[in-house]
Amino acid sequence: MKPLNIKSVLVSLGLGLGAVALAYIFPIGLIIMPALLAFAGTVWGYGGLAIAAITAAGGIICIAGTVDSSIIGALVMFIPAGIAMTYIFINKLPYRTAAVISAFCVAVGMYIMTCVPALMEGEGPFAYYLQYMAAFGDAVEKTAAQMGIDGDKAEMLRKMAAYLEYKAPDMAVMVMMCMGMGAGLANVVAARALCRAKGAKLKPMAKFHLWQLSRGFTYGSLVMIIGAIIISALKITNSSAIVTAVECAVAGPYALMGVCLMAFMVKMKLRGVAFTVLSVVAMVLLFPYSLYGLCIIGAADRLFRMRRSYVERMHK
Repeated sequence: MKPLNIKSVLVSLGLGLGAVALAYIFPIGLIIMPALLAFAGTVWGYGGLAIAAITAAGGIICIAGTVDSSIIGALVMFIPAGIAMTYIFINKLPYRTAAVISAFCVAVGMYIMTCVPALMEGEGPFAYYLQYMAAFGDAVEKTAAQMGIDGDKAEMLRKMAAYLEYKAPDMAVMVMMCMGMGAGLANVVAARALCRAKGAKLKPMAKFHLWQLSRGFTYGSLVMIIGAIIISALKITNSSAIVTAVECAVAGPYALMGVCLMAFMVKMKLRGVAFTVLSVVAMVLLFPYSLYGLCIIGAADRLFRMRRSYVERMHK
């Protein structure tokens, strides 16, 4: 960790302003802002983190001109994650913990930005999504009528639009979860790359083909699955959206482990280049069903310790 001096203060300010500019030009850039904060905190300590975070938060509030649920959601997306990642990097804790925390913060932030406003108006959390899908369905029907589509085809379009409106909460949750998990991984990789480029001493990261889930995640996933089953059986409001969130939270990491197992097989020369090419093509062509296959492979690897057992046999 380098001392906080005039130069580092200016750099931290620049990181905060740069993060604001990135979020202003490309709003999707909010999801990788934790990486910039973690970089400042890891290299220059919590003082650098505070300067970058306060600058970024102040800039966003000044640009918006108000503090509403959208701004609060944006701040939740990156400030807690940046603090947590800094602590994890400095204390050399597992990178997967940083990825999980970052993913959680991004998903919660997106929920606050898009669902809390509807709750504050006395409606359901996914009211806006339902309205958007209803408007989309109306637009499809009008377009179909203008194009002269009627009969069975028009009825099929109406059913499709109605189905999309019905599944709007599930799709919204799926987007939040997927973006959160993607951001969690991207933030850790980006922050680590920035810190290493600045010469920070970090905990070594395992090669991609050796990435593993923690035992705690295995137990946690079982608890989440049991909870989702109970919620579904009780038919609680928006229970399908909750079940979808659990599916993403459990299946996503296991699917990633499935990809790691495939990479391991190639790395250990248990499979050739043709296997890699065919696997990638199959995953693309069979998407999203290929995700279920990867999830099963990843779960099998975790259960039977395939990669770990192979490495242990190699060292004997």
